[in-house]
Amino acid sequence: MEKLSEIQVSKLNEKYSSSEGILYNKEETVLLSYPRGKEDKECKIAESIKEIGEYAFYKNEKIEKIYIPDTIEKVAKTAFEEIHGKVYITENSKSKSILDKQGIKYQVDRAPKVTKLTYNVGTNQAITLTIEASDVEGIIAWSIAKKGSTQETWQNVSSIKSLNTTYTQINENGTYVLKVKDTAGNIGTKEVTITEIDAIKPKVTSMKIISPASGEYKTGQAIIVRVEFSEKIKGTAPTLKLKIGNEIGTGKMTSSSITGNTKYIDYTYVSNDEQKGNVEIYSYSGGNLTDLKGNKLIITKLANSGNTIRIKAKYTPNYPVYNYPVSGTVLASYKDDSIVVSVEKVDKLYISKIWIADPSKQINKAVANPRALVGDMVSGIPGVILATNASYGEDVGRVVITNGQVTDIHEEDDKHYLLGIDKNGKLIQRALYKNPASLSSTISAQKMLDMGIVNTFPSWPGSIIEYGEKRSFNIIDLNTDHRARTAIGQINDNNYVIISAKDGNEGVPLRPVGDMGWKLGCQMFFILDGGGSTQLWMRGNYIIPSSKNRPRPDAIYFTTLE
Repeated sequence: MEKLSEIQVSKLNEKYSSSEGILYNKEETVLLSYPRGKEDKECKIAESIKEIGEYAFYKNEKIEKIYIPDTIEKVAKTAFEEIHGKVYITENSKSKSILDKQGIKYQVDRAPKVTKLTYNVGTNQAITLTIEASDVEGIIAWSIAKKGSTQETWQNVSSIKSLNTTYTQINENGTYVLKVKDTAGNIGTKEVTITEIDAIKPKVTSMKIISPASGEYKTGQAIIVRVEFSEKIKGTAPTLKLKIGNEIGTGKMTSSSITGNTKYIDYTYVSNDEQKGNVEIYSYSGGNLTDLKGNKLIITKLANSGNTIRIKAKYTPNYPVYNYPVSGTVLASYKDDSIVVSVEKVDKLYISKIWIADPSKQINKAVANPRALVGDMVSGIPGVILATNASYGEDVGRVVITNGQVTDIHEEDDKHYLLGIDKNGKLIQRALYKNPASLSSTISAQKMLDMGIVNTFPSWPGSIIEYGEKRSFNIIDLNTDHRARTAIGQINDNNYVIISAKDGNEGVPLRPVGDMGWKLGCQMFFILDGGGSTQLWMRGNYIIPSSKNRPRPDAIYFTTLE
């Protein structure tokens, strides 16, 4: 019974029911048995429960806190016998007398204490409340409402012992009530009275970016900021400036005309090609605005709604997203203006279809010393979308070039091939240090650098497809060599594929991997490391984990520019 973690009851059962692994009577008004192996540290009994049955929590050593609602009408004397945790009730709980009668020990969970509730007057009499509260067991929600209001909206929070927050949605005078709720259902309250809002003076009610509505901006597109007022205004418009990236007050905006028949002003700005990054409202000052009766608008602070947009780079890729001739079951996908990725399962192959806008920046090499799993290598690099294992790591027959620098040279074996990636993101054919007998030229490390190669990876048995033509090998049996493996291919300047071949714990022959690269239209296609090292990682999760938890010396990864 100690290992029982849940109780399941058929819906056809006429006497019992279950919910979240707990046994109840059919009507779910009596809690009959809480599994002793259930891992939850806390149990908050629902208010719909009227009774707790015999030995319901008997000898439970997992739960640390059990919260009893005020709705409980009956508790069996043995309900909490020999439990490890404690029973909690709220202050002034009706269940107190029931527990006392049965001789059940309990703790009183007292209401949260509101330690601070103050306010200050901001831009155009906008009110900001500062809220602080604490509770020994944990605060789970809070609300603000005008006193006497029947509309109450709770803001849920993770269980925290200290609440520190602000509230700015107050636009009229009156007494407001703060309520703070804790884990047990206790509620602490405090009131504050607002009197400083002047209903006569015109006010800025909102200031926000209304275009582009998508939140994404490209060079040449107009940015429009709308400043809205509490009533119709006239006069000379204040000056509105933007902050673009780290450039403060760069964007001085052009305002629309003020006719006296409007409650808002639209400001327009168009950035230049050099301006990139987040765009937000920086300052709003000057001018001479009044309402139609002559009451002057006074701006004491910036009335910024806090919304921002981002100027996105203008990409000019040579090729659009490729129309792949083979499709499978989509396991994961991601898309923005700079990268499109879809990971699809086709039989025993995992095919990652990748389009990148700027290959010179978006395909890279991560290195690990000591060796590491792919996710550990790339998770700290900003913007990584997809990554896979690359080098097999033996120190034989290869030149190691990393980010344009020769970091190692090994000459012991003359039968190893190298995949090179150049500064423009192109996969380079037969980037060799030694001269295998089947090839006619030797390429030195310096020659590789002269060719523009910035990263290298050992590839065995090398390229399967070169410049759109299949290569044949006598050095390996393409049909019978079974092992999990990883391959990378390039279709054109902007489109790539990664094929991860794995069938459970079994491998896949090299032939269908190469054939799939051919079907997909790869002009260059290389085999990378495989076996227990085969890994495919996307946005924080492994689509294919290493079957042997095997760390690697490096990885190939693709990033977003957004």
